[in-house]
Amino acid sequence: MSFYTAVSYRAFRRRYRRFHGAPPLLGFFHDFDDNIRFVPTMTAASPFRQLALDWASWAHDCRHGRLLLQHKDSSDFIVWDPITDAREVVPDPGLPSGIHEKLSCDSFCVVVVCSGGPFRVVFVGSDYCLGDTWAYIYSSETRAPTRVPHYEYVQSEQRAALVGDEAYFMLSTRNRILKLHLGEHHLSTFEPPSLDDEGLIRDYCALMGSEESGSLLLASIVKVSSSSLYMWSKKVRPVHHEGWVRCRRIQLESIIVPIDNSASRLPIVIGFVEGVGDVIITTKSGIFVLEVKSERVRKVFEGVSLGAFLPFTSFYTPGTVVLDLLPYNLFCLYINISDNLFLTGQEEI
Repeated sequence: MSFYTAVSYRAFRRRYRRFHGAPPLLGFFHDFDDNIRFVPTMTAASPFRQLALDWASWAHDCRHGRLLLQHKDSSDFIVWDPITDAREVVPDPGLPSGIHEKLSCDSFCVVVVCSGGPFRVVFVGSDYCLGDTWAYIYSSETRAPTRVPHYEYVQSEQRAALVGDEAYFMLSTRNRILKLHLGEHHLSTFEPPSLDDEGLIRDYCALMGSEESGSLLLASIVKVSSSSLYMWSKKVRPVHHEGWVRCRRIQLESIIVPIDNSASRLPIVIGFVEGVGDVIITTKSGIFVLEVKSERVRKVFEGVSLGAFLPFTSFYTPGTVVLDLLPYNLFCLYINISDNLFLTGQEEI
C-alpha cells in the first residue's frame, strides 16, 4: 500500500484528528486599505505570498482552511485554499441590484461552509427600505443559488456560527438570533440570553458553534462595575428547546491592561477561534486572543481592526513543503473536518 493511499483512508483521518485535536492558529487574514494581509501568530514568516491576494479586495469568511474573497474586477467571489493556492469561482448568485457596492456595510453577511471537497456559500443581507432579509445558498455541486426570504435585519460585522446543518447570525437589533436551516432552506429567530439584573448585552457579541456538544456559544463583554467577558451556551442539536446557560465569566482588568472603563472604550468581542473556542477581543491598544480555559491573553495585532479579522487554523507548518505533495482534499480535511456539513451524496466521515 502506498503512502498516499494510506493517508486517504477515512479511518486515518479520524485517528489523525483524534490524536492531534484542533489545528493550531497560524494567523489572521485582515482587511486593510482595500487590501488583504496575513498577520502571522507564529514566529515564522507568513507562508502565503502577498502576490496571491492581489486579485482580491475583501475577505468575508474563513473556515476549514478556506477563505472566501471578493474579486476586485468582477462581481464574483472566490473560495481560496491558501496552502495549495487552489481557487474556485463562486459566480454572482443574483444578489439584489447595487448590493456589490455595499458588501462592507452592516446589512450584508457572507459565510463559507465546507469540510473538504464540496462546499456551500451563504449570502444573507437586508433591504432597509423594504425591511426584508434575504438569504442565498450557493452549492459548489449544483452551481446554482437558492433564495430564502425573511423579514429582519442582519448584523454582518460578526461571523456566523455553524452547528450541524444550521447557520446562526446576530440580528442588527441585537435582541434576536437568526437561524438558517441549510437543508430545509428555512429561516427562524429566537432570543439571545438576558443578563437580568447585571445589565444589557453590549452591541458587540460573537457566536460560535460547538459540533461536539451540539451547542451554540455566545460571548459578550459587559460593563457592570467592571469589564467582564460573559459566555453562554445553548443546546441546539438535536433540538433547541433548552434555554441559555451562563458557562463563564472572566474579569478582564487583571489580564488585559490598561483598560479604559468608559463606555465608549470598552474591549469588544469580535470573534472566536474556530475549533478551539478562544475569544478574539479588540481594544484601543490592539487585538488580543483570550484562551478561555487558562485565561491567558496574547496580543496578536497592533492597532484597531476596522474590517474583517479572520482566524486561519491549519496543521500546515510554515517552512515545510511536505503538504504540497498530499491530495487536495486531504488539505481541507486536515484543517478541520469535524463540521462535516452539506456534502450532498457523500458519506459522512
